[in-house]
Amino acid sequence: MTDDMMTPPVCDGFDPMERYRKELALRQTFSTLGLALFVMMTVWLGLTIVLSVIVQVLSFRTPAILDFYNDYALIFNELGLAIGVVASLPIVGKVPQVTVESRSFSAGHFVRLFSIAFAISTVGNWISNLFLSVWNGATGNEVTNEVIDLVMETNPWLSFIAVGLCAPFLEEYFFRKLLIDRLRPYGELAAIMTSALLFALFHGNFSQLFYAFGAGVLLSYLYLRSGSFFLTFLFHALFNTLSGVLPMLVMDDILAFEQAIAGLTDEALTEMMPDLMQNYGASLLFYAFYVLFLGLMTILGFIYFFKGLRRTHVTRGEHGLSAGRVWRIAIFNTGMLLALILLLLLMLFSLFTL
Repeated sequence: MTDDMMTPPVCDGFDPMERYRKELALRQTFSTLGLALFVMMTVWLGLTIVLSVIVQVLSFRTPAILDFYNDYALIFNELGLAIGVVASLPIVGKVPQVTVESRSFSAGHFVRLFSIAFAISTVGNWISNLFLSVWNGATGNEVTNEVIDLVMETNPWLSFIAVGLCAPFLEEYFFRKLLIDRLRPYGELAAIMTSALLFALFHGNFSQLFYAFGAGVLLSYLYLRSGSFFLTFLFHALFNTLSGVLPMLVMDDILAFEQAIAGLTDEALTEMMPDLMQNYGASLLFYAFYVLFLGLMTILGFIYFFKGLRRTHVTRGEHGLSAGRVWRIAIFNTGMLLALILLLLLMLFSLFTL
């Protein structure tokens, strides 16, 4: 038997062995990255649960331990995430890294993309609030945004360290730097959508799901166009700080003001207004400018989004596989299925947390 007889025929440029090798490489890549995400999440959640149990047990003898844990819960959460990311590195390292080329990215382009983030956040919050309103009405539950609740109960400076710095750094490192550097060979579209989808599910609740997906698309696009991990971290850190941490500086005063004027007649309100302005005037003014800033950024974001939508192009992979085939292989493999099942279970669990 000759070598020609042993080699599968190539018909009209179609090489079945080459296609098999490409599909195998695709499956191995997504399975390995899915397994890395599964390990990261498992270590993170496991440490969180173990630490919570230890604190509860110790608090029976020393109640102050529980108060300390609650005060620094956000910091402990990010520490657990950091350990989870480190635990995933040996698995991620099995996939060859193709570093995204560094390119210049203008400040104006950065600002335009940043304003789009506020527009996407607004739409995402609308969808989330509508979904949760329907869910709560149908089930009688009171599911809220637990992250906002936790941030409101935490010292603003600790919130800034955890939400404004640590979370953006760890999340951008894993979902942009680690994932996209290894998904880029399969095309920018596959890299962006995979990173954004996993990033959205990673948040583990429906309050953040929709806007986190949109933010993930923007951050992935920014990383692919700039090749700069620092820019994606800066983008993420600024957005988290402006949208999640900054308003908390005056939120206690805003809520106290609302409580103070609740049920007052017009005459009583007029009489108390000087004292109210003395106590809460600075916070009210700050909040008014903050709301104005958000509104302006959101409007600009919608304008820039629709204006730039047609001019934005992403490349597809050169693997020769159909989009449907790529996604079937990317999803239906051991590692990615483990990660998706865990993430979806967390999403469902969040709907039953009161």
